[in-house]
Amino acid sequence: MKLLKENWGTFKATYSDSNPNDPKWKEDFDKVDQKIMEAAKTVRSGKNLMDAHETLEEIRFIFLELRKRNGIDYYIDPLSEFHPLMEVIVHTAAENDPDTLTDSDKETIREQYDQASKIWNRIKTSDFDRDLYGFNDEKMAKMKKLLKMESEALNKLKKALDDNNNALIITTAIAIKSNYAKLYKLFGDFDRVKGKRS
Repeated sequence: MKLLKENWGTFKATYSDSNPNDPKWKEDFDKVDQKIMEAAKTVRSGKNLMDAHETLEEIRFIFLELRKRNGIDYYIDPLSEFHPLMEVIVHTAAENDPDTLTDSDKETIREQYDQASKIWNRIKTSDFDRDLYGFNDEKMAKMKKLLKMESEALNKLKKALDDNNNALIITTAIAIKSNYAKLYKLFGDFDRVKGKRS
């Protein structure tokens, strides 16, 4: 939280007044301020840290909408758009077993899959500026591998849905989360968080 507050303070001071043409720009920066303060309060209270995580997660969607409004292209935004669809798929599957998975559940999974797969196609075919994101050869290799593995996981889910196989729908639906999460984390600066880099 300390690093986040420091970095956010610098970022806000630099950019909060930089786009007067967008009437929601400053409002969005204030929303981010509020979310960071709310999360910091949760952390200080010693309560469930997942609550703080959920609060901070909202920030990515605030910035996603800000960038969309202003035509700012950012590789991570489609990953953020994919996330809530993926979560519905995973949770719907995880809350059931082959005997309790209903036609309505499968329809929900199919609808979310159809939207998620379109977004995933954008992700895997988008141009990626490795220098902009500081990706070395090792990170690029990991990224390519994870993109391939997630594509395969989504294809397996589609086949399970097409075959109407409840057991496979559940296992393949749950399996789409792991590679996505690893891919998203590639964009994090965890060395700094762990104190390995200033």
